[in-house]
Amino acid sequence: MKSKAIKAYPNHAGSKETGGTSEQAANQINQKAATIRSRVMDLMLAKGNMTPEDASEQLGYSILAVRPRFSELKLKGKIYKTSATKLNENGKNVRVWAAII
Repeated sequence: MKSKAIKAYPNHAGSKETGGTSEQAANQINQKAATIRSRVMDLMLAKGNMTPEDASEQLGYSILAVRPRFSELKLKGKIYKTSATKLNENGKNVRVWAAII
């Protein structure tokens, strides 16, 4: 039996397709997504602007679990991209985000 995708993005993780691995991953992370979003917000409010990589490292979650939470928080109007960038561990520029207080 196929599970139904939760369509209430950005309050829940989204998926690119129905019935595929993207939907399966979204359904699995939904159990933790709200907690990760909340922890990201708490961290940003406490420590200031940061990249998803910074949050991933400080919270101990995979970047693959954290990066989508930044997109969800942006769509919820809780954070925004600043004009600042920072080099990640691969030497690539990544955008620094800020909380909307």
